Amino acid sequence: MSPLLQSPVALLLITGTLIGFNFPLGKLAGDAGISPLIWAMALSLGVTTLLLPVLIKKRRLTLPKGRMVRYVIISALISFILPNILLFSVIPHAGAGYTGLMFALSPVFTLALATLFRLKTPSRLGLVGIGLGLAGAIVVSVTRGTAPQAPPLMWIGAAMLIPAMLACGNIYRTLDWPKNAAPDALAFWSHGFS
Repeated sequence: MSPLLQSPVALLLITGTLIGFNFPLGKLAGDAGISPLIWAMALSLGVTTLLLPVLIKKRRLTLPKGRMVRYVIISALISFILPNILLFSVIPHAGAGYTGLMFALSPVFTLALATLFRLKTPSRLGLVGIGLGLAGAIVVSVTRGTAPQAPPLMWIGAAMLIPAMLACGNIYRTLDWPKNAAPDALAFWSHGFS
């Protein structure tokens, strides 16, 4: 792979673009009657398909053992399965844009949870960022909920659960990361279980 494609800016842009495609594609899938379960499974299947040859080439494809098995199962459930099913269930009702905004709030929720559990103490700027992020989510949710063609309040609330679930997954992975485990192997097995 080209060193330019491996730069942090390129990786950020590529990842952001690919994540951004999830929302309109999820909307199209919902409109076509594709189950959120199938759509969520397709994402994990894509990740495992891409990671498998890399792991084989690097000779890092080993079966999970011990603590890694627990990590793979719990991480798959709270980081991929539940958030993706919720995400693709909400999109047809609340819209791709609003759901994407809620997804984008996961770093704010993660920092809030990390602060709550005393894993990280944010600076004043971090606290301001958390406050602004949450205030923005509330403003968008209220305006979305009072619009003439607003989705039922249940779907707006469900959309707010997306960043909370993603944050729980982020915190869990930080706390229970198996010692000496390679990130790509953990991603492969977690998505494989998903």
